[in-house]
Amino acid sequence: MVVLETSIQFRGRMLVEKQYPANKGGKFIQSDFRDLMFSSLSDFATHVFDEDLKGVTMGNYHIFRISRPLQSNNDLNNKTNKNNSESKLKNEEPPFEEENDEIISIYTIADKKTNHKVILECMNTALEQFLNRYSLFDIRNFKIDHFKSFEERLMSIFGDLVYTTEDRLRSIF
Repeated sequence: MVVLETSIQFRGRMLVEKQYPANKGGKFIQSDFRDLMFSSLSDFATHVFDEDLKGVTMGNYHIFRISRPLQSNNDLNNKTNKNNSESKLKNEEPPFEEENDEIISIYTIADKKTNHKVILECMNTALEQFLNRYSLFDIRNFKIDHFKSFEERLMSIFGDLVYTTEDRLRSIF
């Protein structure tokens, strides 16, 4: 049960990305192609199945995805306060009010055996903290330098999930 990589994406571009120690510095997908792959898979799921992509399993890995409309907190509270609360309890995404809502997404690549419920809870927490910490202006204008400090927050949110069993045992002894 290991999380290898997490990233937050907006308008097809990565805002923040964190690779964890278990990944050993390798990338599963070159960053040039990653944005394109996530967008393509998401578009495919939306157009073919008329559903939002929530995850894909490839080989020994699972890619999780959560998306939310990018709105000010006041707009979000006024429009979907009741639906948001119900969705969080069920680990679902809040409903989109309009087709033209701007979407912000978080992706996590993890070992296929990883507990889905735990990963989704961490992802929801990470996306919520990211949206609370950074302004809509910074997000919409891709102020990437502002988001670098959030990599440490991602590490703390995912906690021990980012270490292999061997790494955990080494830290004990």
